[in-house]
Amino acid sequence: MDQQNAISAEEKTSILVAEYAALRDEILKRVEIRFQLTSLTIIIAGTLITAGLQKDMPASVILVYPILCVFLASSWVHHGTGLMRIGVYIRECHETRLDGSMWESYQKVHLHKTKFPGLLNLVASGGIFLSTQAIAVILALFKLSFTPIEMILLVGDLVAMATTFLLLQHYFKVRKSVEN
Repeated sequence: MDQQNAISAEEKTSILVAEYAALRDEILKRVEIRFQLTSLTIIIAGTLITAGLQKDMPASVILVYPILCVFLASSWVHHGTGLMRIGVYIRECHETRLDGSMWESYQKVHLHKTKFPGLLNLVASGGIFLSTQAIAVILALFKLSFTPIEMILLVGDLVAMATTFLLLQHYFKVRKSVEN
């Protein structure tokens, strides 16, 4: 009975290779989604700011963007933490069987030799969210009519910007803990 349920070494290897390939595919998909989210953020920001700056449009058109952006940033962070979890799993469950001689282990060791890796990532990716939010709020300030809806949106924007900052801060803390 045990011999029928036992998995051969060849079958175990085949399962591990299939799992590794599936995890690498998951990484690629999440990276693609994060790139699309970053692109979508820039497109939406440009569209709403351009439309909102038109003479006959209220500032509320621009003020909607920072609130929408916090959801885009949240999704970006979600996929980023998923990438980190997959990387840790590969490093700890797959690469340990190969004496840590693969990419995730290499990256963990050599990432610390790069100057400002976290800061570069923050500015290159996460900065898109905060900077476009700030630009939208600053430009909207020039068009404000101080209607109740604009004031509510402005307060919502400030909360959204703080939330985005906290999301990114949390993401980079988690990333730093994973890298160490």
